[in-house]
Amino acid sequence: DVTPEQIQASFERILGMVDRLTDTVEHLRTFSRDTSQEPGIPIAINEVIHSSLGLIQTQLYNHGILIDLDLTADLPQVIGHPFQLEQVFLNLLSNARDALDERTKIEEAFEKQIHIRSFTNEEKKVFVEVEDSGVGISEANQERLFEPFFTTKDADQGMGLGLSISYAIVKNHRGEIICTSQKGSKTIFQVSLPRLNDSENTP
Repeated sequence: DVTPEQIQASFERILGMVDRLTDTVEHLRTFSRDTSQEPGIPIAINEVIHSSLGLIQTQLYNHGILIDLDLTADLPQVIGHPFQLEQVFLNLLSNARDALDERTKIEEAFEKQIHIRSFTNEEKKVFVEVEDSGVGISEANQERLFEPFFTTKDADQGMGLGLSISYAIVKNHRGEIICTSQKGSKTIFQVSLPRLNDSENTP
């Protein structure tokens, strides 16, 4: 009892999904390419944030996580490797997801949300903050967050390399990454990068 119109609509949905999957695969191929030896290029940081979300947003949705974006328009550009910076933001978003999932084991009636902010200041830097209201991080663990192979997760959830790699990438971009957290409360990771015109010895 399926009408030709319904068949046509189904094929159009399938073709749309194929197009989206093609874009995702091509993006992942580019993302996985080694860009460490390539010169940095001017980057609009908000575009990098949106690209990172494009890769993980479906997963966050499936975990019941809401995304709150507060991105300042017309930010100054930074210089570097966009796919390396995507790796940083993907790692921060993944960690925020895990922290929120962990809290639901303690408190089921809880709105899972990640806040992402971008802004600049008088210090001629561009900032990105990823904030979650998960289980928080103890002060002792904060001191070791960026050490290779340090992790508080179960063995099947990672090797503890994500934050150390992110730290190295941000440092290579002449920036800083810091964490502010309290056990049982929110966690904020802040990435700061020099503006394009203020970058010297660029990556």
